[in-house]
Amino acid sequence: MKYSDKTLREAGTVLSDWFDGNGRDLPWRHTRDPYEIWVSEVMLQQTRVETVLRYYEPFLEAFPDLHSLAAAPEEAVLKAWEGLGYYRRARYLQRGARVLCENRNGIFPDTPEELKKIPGIGDYCAGSIASLAFGKEVPAVDGNVLRVLSRIWGIEAPVDRPEGKKAVADLAARMIPPGRVWSFNQSLMELGALVCLPGVCREDRCPVRELCRARMEGKTDTLPRRSARKQPETIRRTVWLCVRDGRILIRRRSGDEGLLAGLWEFPGEDEGSHGWKWDRNGDPAVRARHVFTHRIWEMEGYEVSWPEGRKLPPDCRWADRDDLALLPFPGAMKAFLAWADENID
Repeated sequence: MKYSDKTLREAGTVLSDWFDGNGRDLPWRHTRDPYEIWVSEVMLQQTRVETVLRYYEPFLEAFPDLHSLAAAPEEAVLKAWEGLGYYRRARYLQRGARVLCENRNGIFPDTPEELKKIPGIGDYCAGSIASLAFGKEVPAVDGNVLRVLSRIWGIEAPVDRPEGKKAVADLAARMIPPGRVWSFNQSLMELGALVCLPGVCREDRCPVRELCRARMEGKTDTLPRRSARKQPETIRRTVWLCVRDGRILIRRRSGDEGLLAGLWEFPGEDEGSHGWKWDRNGDPAVRARHVFTHRIWEMEGYEVSWPEGRKLPPDCRWADRDDLALLPFPGAMKAFLAWADENID
């Protein structure tokens, strides 16, 4: 269905007015600094606001500007990110900071086209920084916006496919009220976070419910449409808990890319075993389960003893409590870290 520019602009004005009176007071909404906005938007990707609130200000205290982030050791950045998950975001954030410092003297470009040349800045982040920091009248389309606008305007194309994303982005661009891009883009994010939720819509709170095609056509449960997704793969991992002289064996995952690359963990049978053979001491000391986006780890941790004469590989080390507190570990290791805290001196 085609909509006139007048209809779209009026809807954008209604949403902007609604946000001005109903938007939450969040710390990243008190700044127009592109670096601070960038940090918040990267943290908010696939992460709940309540979680980001615990990390945002401490991260900025540790790395208050591009130059401090660019100069920091990677392990310090990953430690500050610990618990937020999706650690690739933190690496790209630092990589982008280094590019900006080396090539642009720490100055952000102000257009989406130039912003997307920075590592770690895609379409959504580019739109967010350009609009929220520099006032450029461009949309910022994330998962919330895809859901909200596909319902309001009845977009049937799958929103995880290029045609669906383009349809939403085109409509969002036409909806922006002149001079109000900040409140408009925030309104779509807010509506998706508080009202137009996955699987349910709080219609009584929606400021554009009279326009909503999904509500009128009974499609709130079926929009947005997405392509069929694969079920997550379940991987069973055996974790070795080896304590010697008041310290515990840990290893650093290799590489700069891939799942949890560069983070520390307790060695496991499926990866980083170096062909080691262990004598398990009884039943599992720890059982844990961790759900990633595309896989599930089912883990059992066994107490083992370090054989005399075995050499320590370069990716492994012995760690005491202070080491465990300082080094970055993924959330998947939480239960094993708790066990280590109780079982090393």
